[in-house]
Amino acid sequence: MQIRRVQVGNVKKRVIAAVLSALMVFGSLPAVQSSAADENAGAVETLEAPDVSTGPLYWMAYESAFEKDHYLEEDRWDKNVDWMASQGFVKAGYDMMSTDGWIEGAQTIDENGYVTKYNYSWDKTWKEMAEQLKESGMTRGVYYDPLWVTAAAYNSDAKIVGTDITVRSRVNDAYGNFSYF
Repeated sequence: MQIRRVQVGNVKKRVIAAVLSALMVFGSLPAVQSSAADENAGAVETLEAPDVSTGPLYWMAYESAFEKDHYLEEDRWDKNVDWMASQGFVKAGYDMMSTDGWIEGAQTIDENGYVTKYNYSWDKTWKEMAEQLKESGMTRGVYYDPLWVTAAAYNSDAKIVGTDITVRSRVNDAYGNFSYF
C-alpha cells in the first residue's frame, strides 16, 4: 500500500476557500449585504476579498447557455456586467466574466482565421467586451480551445500568422474536426 503525503498548508487553504465559497453560494455569508441602519440609505456594503488563495473568482455564462442549449444573448451579457459591478462582486474579489461554449455562431473571423466575437449576432467584438469589462474593473475570460477550427476559417484562405500555411491545411479530416457545427 502506498501512502500519499499531502502538504497540510495547501489543504488548509483549499478547505478554507471551499468553505468561504460554499457559504457565499448558499447564503450563510452573502457576498453583498445592505444595511438599513447605514447612514447612506440604500448604500451597498461588500465583503473584502478573502486573504487566502481561492483561485479565480468570476462569473461564467455556462448556466444560461446550458439550460437553453443556446449561446448567451448580448443583452444578457450586458445586464450581467452591470449586475456584477453594481452589486459589489468586484470589490469582493470577483474580477472576471467569461463566455462559455455554444460557439457555433462564432463564425466572424479576421484575415488569419481568428474568431473576432463570441457570436455573429453580437455587435461587440472580443476587444469591445474586454473594454466594457475593464471599465467595470474586470477582465474578460473566454472558454475556447485554440485548436478548434471554425467552418469560416476552414473554408477561407486564412493563413497562420507569419507563414504561407493555410489554416485549412492544419486540419486532419481523417480524425474529424470542429469545422462543421
